[in-house]
Amino acid sequence: MNNTTTTKLTAIFTSNGATFNRACAVQGIKHHDSCDNIVDAIHDFGSTVNEEDAIASIVAGVTEEKGHAPNHLDFATRAKEAGVSLDGFYKGWNAGLKYMEDAGYCIDTAPSVQRKSAYLTKQDKCNTLKPIWTGEKKGKRAPRTMEQIVASLVKQHGKKAVAKAVENAA
Repeated sequence: MNNTTTTKLTAIFTSNGATFNRACAVQGIKHHDSCDNIVDAIHDFGSTVNEEDAIASIVAGVTEEKGHAPNHLDFATRAKEAGVSLDGFYKGWNAGLKYMEDAGYCIDTAPSVQRKSAYLTKQDKCNTLKPIWTGEKKGKRAPRTMEQIVASLVKQHGKKAVAKAVENAA
């Protein structure tokens, strides 16, 4: 990351009342694909004191360098490991994107993510991020019964087609 970019991002963050950390952003860019050292980057910046600024710096750095927002799922697990709170991650993520959007950058989603927006919604926070922080996973529904499967086939293909298929199978 060159000095011009650093100055630009520092100005964007300062105008929004936040602190940009070049080292944290460089670390985020460097490990954008592997996400291995994001934990160290957040620790270096201070996960409990400035966690929102740390996440915002990483998001801003990756957005500036790669031309798109990072995949939030790649970073969420590492941020949790670094001791970042769920609220801190959520607010920092959206703040970093907002800062970049205010500065005139196009905020596209990562190519690996099929989403309309790179911003995290309250639904994302509750349904996607919260299970990462709490470790709770939603249980899968029970397997379908034979009657349910046959009813579905009848609805799709009709009674006669299902009866003929059963005769041919026997």
